[in-house]
Amino acid sequence: MELQFQWYVNRPPFDSADKRVDLLSRLNGIKGINLPADSIARRPGFTLRVLKEKSALSQFLEIFSWFINEVKASDRDS
Repeated sequence: MELQFQWYVNRPPFDSADKRVDLLSRLNGIKGINLPADSIARRPGFTLRVLKEKSALSQFLEIFSWFINEVKASDRDS
């Protein structure tokens, strides 16, 4: 699975480095994911096998639900 952090750099609210660090932290909280700090400006990846575990998949989906809600809230604010 490849994450597109490099595209988030120019798109609110993830144009903020703090927001991208928050996203990275949430992802690194999933057992089996250990992305380096400099990932917030690149296209890091991890093996999909990590998401085979139901709890990991659930965490991942919750994180991207949060991500989508953050983007929607940012659109409403602009």
